Amino acid sequence: MSTLTVPPRPYAAPTAEFRVPPVHANLLPAELIAAREGSKARKVVLIAVAVAVVLMAGWTTVAKLQTNSAKSDLHRAQSMATTLTQEQGKYSTLVTAKGRAAQIQSQLSSLMANDLNWSKLYTSVRGAAPGAVVVIGLAGQVNTAAAGAGTNPSQIFNATNLPTIGSLTITGTAKNKSAVATFMDNLTKVPGIAAPYPTNVTTAGSAITFAATCLITSKALGGRYTPAGGTK
Repeated sequence: MSTLTVPPRPYAAPTAEFRVPPVHANLLPAELIAAREGSKARKVVLIAVAVAVVLMAGWTTVAKLQTNSAKSDLHRAQSMATTLTQEQGKYSTLVTAKGRAAQIQSQLSSLMANDLNWSKLYTSVRGAAPGAVVVIGLAGQVNTAAAGAGTNPSQIFNATNLPTIGSLTITGTAKNKSAVATFMDNLTKVPGIAAPYPTNVTTAGSAITFAATCLITSKALGGRYTPAGGTK
């Protein structure tokens, strides 16, 4: 019979757990704590003041730069205005002459408003003649204050609603009566001409001679000094 021998366990000394009690206390003197807090507050205030000073200095610098730029622009504008005024003074005679010319032009326009440009009227009448018509003579007259517009028998045919200021007599030759009729139609489109009609048409062999009359309206008034468009 055998016996199992177990070695003895080593001795373990009992351990005690170290615990920190949940109690703490600030043993610094109240004067020291107050001094530290005051120091922190002063630092914060000083930093804030420094930042404010830097920002104000920056804004002041920007404002000065903008003000200087505006003053510089104003100075340049004033210098330019002075230069232009001086340059304008050199041409004062020309400016005065131009204004005087415009005044004379206006006075001539008023003075010649009732002037009849016969050359222009005759050219327009000849231009209305078709190829088969040859205008031989043109004789125009302006109504006098004594005669008046109503003495012309063709006044009743004036469909332009414009005052009649005179009459025009046309003589010429044509290849046929149809050409004379076409000429009369074309005359109604001439500015200042109204109520054209043939007063005499004579056939002599292969040629036709004719005479026609028409009214001259206020549309034909206006000489070379009258603005474009004439007097209505």
